[in-house]
Amino acid sequence: MSEGIEEGVNGFIVSPKNVEELTKKLNILIENEDLRKKFGNNSLKKIGEYSSIFGKKTEKLINLYESQIKSH
Repeated sequence: MSEGIEEGVNGFIVSPKNVEELTKKLNILIENEDLRKKFGNNSLKKIGEYSSIFGKKTEKLINLYESQIKSH
């Protein structure tokens, strides 16, 4: 599940079933509070971007439905 994750920007991407790699990345996060905060803040920004995009698409879809309902 790497959609939305940018390596080193808002998280880490590890290979499936690679316990050593996962352990290494978790230890980095445990030991580095600034990095945890950075990942958290960058993730919130990313969520805001997605929300904005989906909100606009949803609004367009609602407008389309409303116009179709009015015309019939």
